[in-house]
Amino acid sequence: MKVIINGQPHQVDNGVSVSELLVQLNAGTKGVAVAIQGHIVPRSQWETYIISEGEDITLIRATCGG
Repeated sequence: MKVIINGQPHQVDNGVSVSELLVQLNAGTKGVAVAIQGHIVPRSQWETYIISEGEDITLIRATCGG
């Protein structure tokens, strides 16, 4: 199915959870936040939140520096 991740179209498997998506993208989980349709998905819901066709997903990675 097609989704948008950080403004770019991506093809992902049907029934994939947020956790599985992060694994597929090699995104890791440390310092990462996920927003879907503009709403943050709590880390406690990553295993159970199933991504739907056409969703707009934003992966936010914390960085530090000056």
